[in-house]
Order: sequence, then C-alpha cells, then structure tokens
Amino acid sequence: MSVSSSDRKTVLIIGASSGIGKCCAERLAASGWRVFGVSRSAPPAEAYETLRIDIDDDDSVRDGVALILEKSGRIDAVVNSGGVSTRGSVEDVPMAEARQIMETNLFGVLRVCQATLPAIRASKGVIVNISSFGGLIGTQFGGHYAASKFAVRGLTESLRRELAPSGVRVVDVSPGLFKTRMTENVVISEGTLHGAYAGDFAKFLKGKDKFMKNMSTPEPVAVLIEEILSGDHPKGYYFVGPFFQRIMLVLKKILPQSAFDALIARALG
Repeated sequence: MSVSSSDRKTVLIIGASSGIGKCCAERLAASGWRVFGVSRSAPPAEAYETLRIDIDDDDSVRDGVALILEKSGRIDAVVNSGGVSTRGSVEDVPMAEARQIMETNLFGVLRVCQATLPAIRASKGVIVNISSFGGLIGTQFGGHYAASKFAVRGLTESLRRELAPSGVRVVDVSPGLFKTRMTENVVISEGTLHGAYAGDFAKFLKGKDKFMKNMSTPEPVAVLIEEILSGDHPKGYYFVGPFFQRIMLVLKKILPQSAFDALIARALG
C-alpha cells in the first residue's frame, strides 16, 4: 500500500552528511520515514531530502525548521547527531576552540530542540540527543569534548522530565567509539603537541591511531535509533558500543577511583 508524503512520519536528522547521522538517515528513509538530513555544508543529493542548516546560527536553525514544516507539515522526531571534537590538554586548548566545541555540541542541540519543540509537542514525537561514551567517562586529552557531552546528557535528562506530561519522549543515546569522519579528522591541539604534556600526548595519539583502526562503522547506532523511534515506550538512556567499553562503564562504578584511573591510563597508552 502506498503512503502519501503527508501521512508519512517526518524525522529531522542533524549531522547527516557523514557518520552516525548519515547511517540514521539512510536506514530511516529505507524504513519509510520522510527524512530531512541536514548539515552545515549543503549535503549531496541522497535517497532522502537534504538541507543546509548551521546549528551554530539561530536564524539558520529557525529558518530551516520553518522550511521543513512548510514542506511536510509535521515533525515527528529529531535526531541530534552533529558534533565536533578536539584532542588536547585542558590547559593548552585555546579558549576560542573550547567555545566552538560547546557552541556546536551543546548549544547546537539546544537550538534545535527549542526550534522544533512546538512541532514535536503537537505530534507527541521523539527527541533523540546523541551524547557519547565521552559524556560518561572523561579521559585525558579529551576534556573539552567530554564537558560538552556531559552537558548534553544533563540537558537531555532535564528535558525528558519537563516534557513527560506532554507525551513527548526524550532519549539520550551514548555511542561508544565508532569509525566516523569526526573521529578520523579530529582537531589536534598544537599547544599540547609542543607543551608540558608533549611526551604523554604523543604516546596517546600513537595509541589512539592504532586503536581506531579496529573500530567498526556506526550502523549499530542507526539500528538502535530506528528501534527507539518505532517503539512506544523507549528508555531514557541507551549505550551502544563495543563490549570492552560496556565493561569500562561497570568498572567505573565498582572500582576504587585510583584503580580505575590507572586502568584508563593504561588503556589509552
């Protein structure tokens, strides 16, 4: 049976030009959703509708959401999967770079939520905010990214409680390490390369490069998000990632802090 475009559920996916966002857009489009995949640069033509939205810009987000509502008449789900990252010490990463991470990873999520909430409330829809394993465990040389993702988790938890009476479901999905454009093209702090942490940072980067070669692509995240959007009663929080990272989350709860810190240091070289 054919379904008219006005009857199809509509999902807005942020960061759909690559990685988790692209996987989600492709999977949901194949499942019958009307997908609007957006990114800061104009996405190439896909099997779903694409649109340029800069989540760092209030006007861009507001105008983009208005255009989607003009085209579709509804928004049933939002997947906030855009993000940026920097590797460097808390001491050495310039404030301008630190602000940019928070601008995109936290305030970008907030802008999208605020702009779409009237439509999401009307459809009693779903908001999925993608945080990270880095929002659960703060590792050395990833402090700024961790700070932004810890903040996203707190924002999502508060939003979930505020919207519960309206029937809107708000979900935090924390992916572990997957091979994406962001993880492959992460910005490296020049100050940390040559500063007081240079030796430890060089070891860390060498271990990270070796580690990332064994990472899988993020299709499992897209599978989980499709299940969340298709279900009636999703949980408030999900982790999806390699088994050893699940174990790390358990160990963080049960090990003495000094023992867990030593374990993290060894795991990261």
